[in-house]
Amino acid sequence: METSDSTGIQCYIEERIKDATFKRKSYEEQYKSNSKILENIDLENTAIESNTIQSAKEAALIEAVKTIRQRQTLILMADTSELGWRVVNEYTTNPIASESEDEKRI
Repeated sequence: METSDSTGIQCYIEERIKDATFKRKSYEEQYKSNSKILENIDLENTAIESNTIQSAKEAALIEAVKTIRQRQTLILMADTSELGWRVVNEYTTNPIASESEDEKRI
């Protein structure tokens, strides 16, 4: 349950970063990942407030966990490669690797 003060701060922050440009691609990617998690948490909060707890569990929490696990995998991939985030960028832009067995092997 948000107070009007926290809602005002949230709106202020969202306005300031709506058209944000980042100095590094990794910051932008982390920002996008965090935004997805925040959206899922907002969905969960809405479902809880409307007393649909099961819906909240199924939708928001599962998606939040999925997003975090995906990001953690990319961080580990970047860390174990000599090319770092360049490998991750190549992997994430390759349509062959998405949602397939190749993704699990990589």
